[in-house]
Amino acid sequence: MAFDYVLIDTNEQMLQLLDAVSGDDSVGIDTEADSLHHYREKLCLIQICAGGQQWIIDPLVGGLTMAPLMDLLAGRELVLHGADYDLRLLWRTYGFRPSRIFDTMIAAQLLGWPQYGLAASVQRVVGIELSKHGQRADWSRRPLTEKLLCYAACDTRYLRPLIERQREELTRLGRLDWHRDSCRRVMAGACSEQTADQREAWRLKGGRHLRGRAAAIMRELWRWREDTARRLDRPPFKILGSEYILEWATYVADHPDATVQDGPEPPRGLHEGRLASFQRALEKALNMPPGLWPGEPHLDQCRRCRRVPEDLLRRVLTVRDGLARELGIEPGILASREALNHLLLKHIEGYSNERRPEGPGLMKWQHDLLAPHLAPIFEEQFQELPPAPDQ
Repeated sequence: MAFDYVLIDTNEQMLQLLDAVSGDDSVGIDTEADSLHHYREKLCLIQICAGGQQWIIDPLVGGLTMAPLMDLLAGRELVLHGADYDLRLLWRTYGFRPSRIFDTMIAAQLLGWPQYGLAASVQRVVGIELSKHGQRADWSRRPLTEKLLCYAACDTRYLRPLIERQREELTRLGRLDWHRDSCRRVMAGACSEQTADQREAWRLKGGRHLRGRAAAIMRELWRWREDTARRLDRPPFKILGSEYILEWATYVADHPDATVQDGPEPPRGLHEGRLASFQRALEKALNMPPGLWPGEPHLDQCRRCRRVPEDLLRRVLTVRDGLARELGIEPGILASREALNHLLLKHIEGYSNERRPEGPGLMKWQHDLLAPHLAPIFEEQFQELPPAPDQ
């Protein structure tokens, strides 16, 4: 579907966009990046809906002055679908932090829509089927085709009717405050310095429990993948899947005397040109003396992977699942497994409010909904349910 948009690649055109944004309190926004094609992801397009017009900014064009636009956007409500990714890109590229957002994906989840992707939401509200043509495009390539630019503009074209419908339904169901709290959490997480210890980025999800020789395998294969991806300028997942790294590390945990020839077969994608260097990295890890194995995880990493007794967590999850069914939303939207683990861990380990275990705790609206249903379990296990978190 083709329609009008303004492609901005000069500062003269940027002035027109500034006028349009100045006249709107609510601005639709989306971004495109090249994470599927390059090692270091970069912001490649910014799409904006303002003044009844679609605008596409090409930030890869040299000389564009972006600061005035960022200042204007910071004072407006930004409408995004799946805001976390876009806000992280804008924060990392420009240090941009919005004052308020309306995330249409979160709204769809809180309304219990069975599908909450942008295409499904637009189809539900507007009755138009969006093209999927550009989902895997390399947005860093220039020139961009007309077809790709139209695809990009479509991502903001229907945000205004979408937000109008969703705000109305959230208000009717009394869930608008849920949405505001959820959007504030997204902003806080996306627009801040990352606090995770980067020295332990090699501790892959699903493998944080591994120790000793198995952890050495995980670390060395992760390093090999990063070095290879950086050298070839390709995303790490296209070099070697994390599941294979974890498969090898887990195998070594169960077979302490394993050799290069003993373990899992290499994946087909690991073609001959890289297989030799991969095997050298694997052999280095297998032959590494215990004194060079990784030490215990950083304290925050330990807390994140610590788990409460499974039977206790299962009781809490059962309560959550039943309440979610009554509300017509997915259980993970009401409260993630990790958030409930965090809540229980806080009490089991006796943390005070000033010294909480790291992790995604419950938001106030989640706590208020769950508290009456969880109270019997907490009275039995800990005497009392913790107070609602501060906002």
